[in-house]
This record gives sequence, C-alpha cells and structure tokens, in this order.
Amino acid sequence: MITGTAPAQPAPWLPAGWSLTDDDAWHYGNADGTSRVGWLWDRGSWYYLDPTRDGAMATGWAQVDGTWYYLSGSGAMLTGWQQLGGTWYYLDSSGAMAEGWQYLGGSWYYLWPDSGAMAEGWARVDGTWYYLSGSGAMLTGWQQLGGTWYYLNGSGAMAEGWQYLGGSWYYLWPASGAMATGWIDLDGIWYYLKGSGAMVANQWMGDYYLMGDGTMATNRWIGEYYVGNDGLWNSAGPGYSSAARFLNIQWAGQPNSYYCGPTSGYMVLRHLGAFGAADGTPLTINNVARFMGATPAGVFLETRDFERGINRWLGWDAYYTIPHPSYETVRDAVLRSFDTGYPVVVHTWEGNGRYYNGHRSSMGHLMVVDGYDPETDAVYLVDPWAGVSGASAQKFWYGGLREFTNTFINPYRGIYTH
Repeated sequence: MITGTAPAQPAPWLPAGWSLTDDDAWHYGNADGTSRVGWLWDRGSWYYLDPTRDGAMATGWAQVDGTWYYLSGSGAMLTGWQQLGGTWYYLDSSGAMAEGWQYLGGSWYYLWPDSGAMAEGWARVDGTWYYLSGSGAMLTGWQQLGGTWYYLNGSGAMAEGWQYLGGSWYYLWPASGAMATGWIDLDGIWYYLKGSGAMVANQWMGDYYLMGDGTMATNRWIGEYYVGNDGLWNSAGPGYSSAARFLNIQWAGQPNSYYCGPTSGYMVLRHLGAFGAADGTPLTINNVARFMGATPAGVFLETRDFERGINRWLGWDAYYTIPHPSYETVRDAVLRSFDTGYPVVVHTWEGNGRYYNGHRSSMGHLMVVDGYDPETDAVYLVDPWAGVSGASAQKFWYGGLREFTNTFINPYRGIYTH
C-alpha cells in the first residue's frame, strides 16, 4: 500500500477571454490559461471578477475593499442614478455607492448611510429635520405637506419658533415645525396669527387688540376703548364703580430705564407739596435719585433705598417698607392712603411670561397707586415707564389688586407706605 499526501488539484485551464465554466459562472481567461481576478476593463465597461470565487464574474451588489458597487446582469458596473429593487441609489463615476448629502444636477439629495437608499419625505439628519421630494431633491422655503405649512430654510433645515419672513413674523411650533394660525398662548402671552400664518400687530381682532409686538393688550386703554385683564374689550370701561377713590396724582416719566424709583418718589413728593427737601434741595428727579442713592441697577427693597430717600427728603420717618406683603396688607395701605393723602408705592417684579401695561421685559419696577375700587378690586396705577416705553400707558387700570399683589408684589418685592 502506498501512503502519502494527494497532489493539489491544478487550477482549471481557461481559454483566453470570456468563457462560461461548469460552475455556470463567467470567467475571464488570461493568456496563460489562468482565471483573471479583480477589476477588469473590457469593451468600454468595468467588470469585477471575484477572487473569493476563483474569478467568477460578479453581478448585483458587490462590496470591494469596504465600498459597495452594483454590477448589472451582464456584469458591467453601473454608475449614476439607478432604481434597484424599487429603491433609488446613486453610484458615482467610480461606481462607488454614494452616502450622505450629495449635490447632484443642481439639487441636494440624502442617501442613507450604510444602505445608500435615497431618502424621500421627512428625514432627520444629525438632529435636524429635512424634507426630500418624491424625486429625492431637498426642498426649501414654504412647503405645504400633508395639509400643513412648514418653512425650510436655505440649508433645507426645518424652521422652528419665531421667524421673520417676507416682512412678517410667523410662529412654527417647536419639534413639529408646523405653522401656527389663530390664537396661540406662549408662556402666558397671547398672539394671533392669520390664516396665512402672519402675526397680527397694531390691530383689533374682534374684541381683542394686538400690540405692535403682536402681544394681546390687557388692562389698558386702546384709544377710547378699554381692555381688561383677559384682553377682552369692556364697553363699561375698566370696571370701577361709584365707590372708587382717587388721589389724582400728576404723572411724570422716568428719564432713563432705571429711574422708576426716583421718578415714583418725585411724583409722591410733588403730590405732597414737598417741592424742596428738608435741607432746601429743589425737587427734581435727579435730586430725588441722589437722596435715594440710585444707581444704574435702580433702587433696592432690601436696603430700603426708597424709604430712606423719601424720609431724608421730608426730614422725618413718613414712609416705611413692607417686604412680601399679603393682599390684605396692600389693600389696607391703599385704602388708608386716601385718608392720609400719602400715596402707596408698589415695588414689583415682571417676568416668567407675566407682565402688565404693555411691558415685555423681565425687570423690577416701581409705580404709584392713584386709585382703587373696593367693590371691583380694580387698582389704578401711575407708570413712569410710559416715558421710556411707547407700549405703556401713563395711567392704567389693573382688574384685580389681589391678583396684582399675588403675581407681581408678594413673591418678589414689596410696598412703601405711610
């Protein structure tokens, strides 16, 4: 018996050029009879002869050195747009399957990474939404999709929030990007958007008025019409009865953005007839500010700047500070002011979507109480900010002292009273 290792089978001999072998695959024979492997350029097309299959001609998808290619049924490598299995792909001039964003023929397209499939419809890419048409081309500008309007900016990214477009403001809901219409409530502030999505400003919408910045007016006069705390026009006026009482304080406007305290003090002192300080200093807003020690940061409740300045001017302890007062405390002080003649000054804080008299800034602010109706609880306030902000009325009604106290005074600041 003869033992030993069987000799290796010799590679099949192939005629030069293309031949169909017993494995029912096309091969390309070299001049020496061996099978060609790898890429082959022949008669104007590229072919891939698979080394893992002894040089068998590849068809369909083939991954070569980490890159995907598509070979037709004839084996010829395809390039350009190809619809394969109902899905569109783009194969660049080298035949490599494209992925990600591609600028082709004047339009942007998105080919899903790994699969290379052309995206259609909404596509979220790196956290941003885009919309690709049925042809795969990325859309921009206003688009009505599924009955809803969206705005896709120049990069194709879906816009959200407030957008100033073509001379009008629009609001696109965050996350969805859908264009808002009608009444919308944003952090407690109401706006109205037309059917076109354009924000309404400086205009009545039924019994409501939209200010220049688009916000719904509340607790103020609009010409000869009064709108209440809910924004609704009240044909009866601000809602005070014959029981209402007034001090008839003369308004003065603050000369800058931070002298609301000195200006409120100036109005109080002028009302009291204190046209000169105890030391003879003449009554001006700047002199009152000096007595209070006001700075560009204003005056502070904690250090009793207003109380200290007023009392120093008058030469006796006429006013005292009440931090975080209850509604009952504020109401009693206001009612008492009509008997004593010494006005109450409120130190408020606006912010977190809650404002009054057309203000839209988060800020501390001082005003003088000029009137109050004990039957309706409406309070009449003198606002020095009207000299700075065109959106503010010099005097305005707020529909309820209780709500005003609990919203703007008690949580953050206080009052100054006699």
